[in-house]
Amino acid sequence: LLILVGMLVGVVARGVGDHGAVPDVAGPAVYLVSLGAAALAKNRKIAAGLRHAGIPVMLEAEEKSMKSQMRSADRLKARNVFILGETELASGQAVLKKMADGSQQTIPIDSLKDFLENEQ
Repeated sequence: LLILVGMLVGVVARGVGDHGAVPDVAGPAVYLVSLGAAALAKNRKIAAGLRHAGIPVMLEAEEKSMKSQMRSADRLKARNVFILGETELASGQAVLKKMADGSQQTIPIDSLKDFLENEQ
């Protein structure tokens, strides 16, 4: 999170210094919402794989409420939200929500990378 904040501060500083306006910064392709410690651990592994594939991803460093995480995703202008909790871990399926229109679908947990690559 600190790395992203540092990058945003640099972008905002350059934008304000150049023209007095803040540039429109594209958000991450996906924001990983974690409901519980086990989901957070799994989402950290998923995030590492997505970053390795060059897909911009964000998630909280510690457990937070779903409402808080959804607000963060909205504030960061994430294109998608991937919601993972204990029930999803047990079933092997998670919810992928498109923030632009609110539509959502259930997808296999391990197929998130494929869905995001096909979206771009």
